[in-house]
Amino acid sequence: MFSLAAVPEMLSCQGNDGEGHAHLTLEPGVLRVASAFPDPPFEVTIDGKEAGFDVELMRLICEDLGLARYQVEYAGDDFNGIFDGLSDESYDAIISGTKITSEREQVALFSDPYLEFDQGLVAVP
Repeated sequence: MFSLAAVPEMLSCQGNDGEGHAHLTLEPGVLRVASAFPDPPFEVTIDGKEAGFDVELMRLICEDLGLARYQVEYAGDDFNGIFDGLSDESYDAIISGTKITSEREQVALFSDPYLEFDQGLVAVP
């Protein structure tokens, strides 16, 4: 299951620029997004640039929102650790294949899944 996760505070006001404009991101005008690299075809690096389905989806979302996208490459051994970055304010959102669990819903808000599939294992007898 693939969905977008964001820190709950993104839906509330993070601050204000002094002119009455609310900030919904940790850094005004910038959406810091973490993804687990590499995870082809969703997150890959080609010729030193981030690419893949999730990267392009976030690029389009940020463009639509009028925000600059700052990509954070999560490279931890334990994928659950990617959610710690929401809690410690290392980034605003995560886009990476993840299963929505009740524990993860305690620290993140999830979008509707944008891709669902069953996984299986094939072995030769």
